[in-house]
Amino acid sequence: VHINYIHDLFQWVLLEGFSDEADDGELVVSPAYRNPLTRAAAVNGSTKHSQSVRSPLPYGYIAELRSMLAEGPNFRDWKFAQSAQGAAMGKLGAPGRDWYNVDSTTIDRDDPDCVWRKRPLKGGTVVVYQMWSPVRWVALLLKLLLPLRTGQVRLLDSGESDTWKYVGGEWINNDHRLAVKSHEKIHQQGVLRRHHDPIRNAVETLLYINTNKTADLGLSGPEKGYLMPWFAAPDPTQNVFYWLEKLRNWQTKFNPVKRRVSWTELDGRHINAKTEDQRRSYP
Repeated sequence: VHINYIHDLFQWVLLEGFSDEADDGELVVSPAYRNPLTRAAAVNGSTKHSQSVRSPLPYGYIAELRSMLAEGPNFRDWKFAQSAQGAAMGKLGAPGRDWYNVDSTTIDRDDPDCVWRKRPLKGGTVVVYQMWSPVRWVALLLKLLLPLRTGQVRLLDSGESDTWKYVGGEWINNDHRLAVKSHEKIHQQGVLRRHHDPIRNAVETLLYINTNKTADLGLSGPEKGYLMPWFAAPDPTQNVFYWLEKLRNWQTKFNPVKRRVSWTELDGRHINAKTEDQRRSYP
């Protein structure tokens, strides 16, 4: 409280003596001066900054980055992402981090989301088949489309075990072998959430963000996180629901989930900011 009093006093001094009036009449502090303090808030007994201390990225850059990533409606169209990390085919240098070796029978040449290549090794005497994983780049696109932190995006549930399945804007019974098929015991942990609006008596699609930093303290299981309404952009390259469905389909086909994974099985490769007790509290 005392910090905030001092912050407000300094801010008043800056506005009174070191500011100019903008076109809309609002007082703007001269860039030659700044308030040395930031407002703070008490969160669960500890003091935190009430606002982010990081500068926002100008929206024009965000829109440009979106178009650079999602160059078309299929993963084969994402040419920039496929060559953004590592050397291009036929060039010297380490290969991209998202290419991995596969058996040639895994490749579906007719699937526009199956990105593959042949890579010569040992002077061309050995040839290996590789596929490209879009996971990292869809995660980056989600950060450019949604107000989420990196950790939240990385820990979203793809929803293979949910009772319902999102297909092209509609909801159907989930046919995945891990799905909870009983409508008496509905399972909904996936990022795409089927929601019945009783006022309009209609089914809508929401986003379920299963982590929420300090707001999750004291909560357990499905109580954690929050639901977020979002709009379905008419342009598929800007449509969050479209890419989440497409990535789930890619995973189901090329990197299938064999069982549900407990959060306690995650290690430093996946998440290192939560204690074992915190991980145990998640579903």
